[in-house]
Amino acid sequence: MWKRLDEGIFLGIDATTRYELDEWVRPLYTGDFEVKSLYNTRRNRGLPPTAISNFSVDAFEAAVRPEKTEDYYYLHDCSGKIWFGATNDEHVENKYKVKLPGRDC
Repeated sequence: MWKRLDEGIFLGIDATTRYELDEWVRPLYTGDFEVKSLYNTRRNRGLPPTAISNFSVDAFEAAVRPEKTEDYYYLHDCSGKIWFGATNDEHVENKYKVKLPGRDC
């Protein structure tokens, strides 16, 4: 996410939309991402106005000292494994080859 923030790319994080909608289980639909909200990271550049959850010490450490990678995108599959993509095309490919929470689990 730091790379996208630094380059002014929309973050497009599903979790911020889920937080705004208070909808954590069902699949998200196109209309969900059209909502005018400060938490909609597909419509607004940068971070949302508040945290959307409590974070662990490990998550804080990872945010403060991110690993250097070529990746811009990520998603979690049904087992919790993280899939990374250096390009949006790779990210889209990952969406189709893994089982996704809210869709396949």
